[in-house]
Amino acid sequence: MKKLVLLPLAALAAGAHADVTGMLNLSPKTSTRLSVNISYLGRDMNVWGGPVKATFNSATFDAYCVDLKHWNTETDSYKVRVETTSTVNYGGRAAYLYNAFSTGVNTKAEGAALQLAIWDVITDNGDGFSKGDFKARGLSSEVVGLAHQYLNASSGKTSTANVFRALDHGKYGKENQDMMGPVPEPATMAALGVGVAAMIRRRRAAKK
Repeated sequence: MKKLVLLPLAALAAGAHADVTGMLNLSPKTSTRLSVNISYLGRDMNVWGGPVKATFNSATFDAYCVDLKHWNTETDSYKVRVETTSTVNYGGRAAYLYNAFSTGVNTKAEGAALQLAIWDVITDNGDGFSKGDFKARGLSSEVVGLAHQYLNASSGKTSTANVFRALDHGKYGKENQDMMGPVPEPATMAALGVGVAAMIRRRRAAKK
């Protein structure tokens, strides 16, 4: 009986992302974001830096952008596929930033600094804000200090998180960003494993 439960859990842990799709619903978190001036691949932009409130399949969490090629509006809802951060450049380091610091974000400066650090990592592997394909300017000393603290702490570190990959980028091909969020809680994975085990038992019973 134990093997019957553990094997589905292992399969879920290894390959659950491949077929999981659903609607990602986003809304702003004005208490933990700042307007920041950035440059991405030579294009200057004024954007919000900080987390958004996300809901996916009844789970609510803070999500951070890992996609500077597309755009979200204040409130968005679009279909996504769940992938691992291995599908993002330097995704393991970005996932470490998310897992290590996102739950401690309580201020605008912290939110902006963490988002900037994630963008710098996935674009230039965390080379700072004055060189490479990702740059930022006009930042307060508090934001810069926090961002460098996050980048320094993440050097050489890796972790795993989920990427919510947009399946459609709108009629102009510029909408709906890919976002990063947490992996399922162990209790959720256990519940899924028990459900799969029960399904297998029913199928085996039906064959007898």
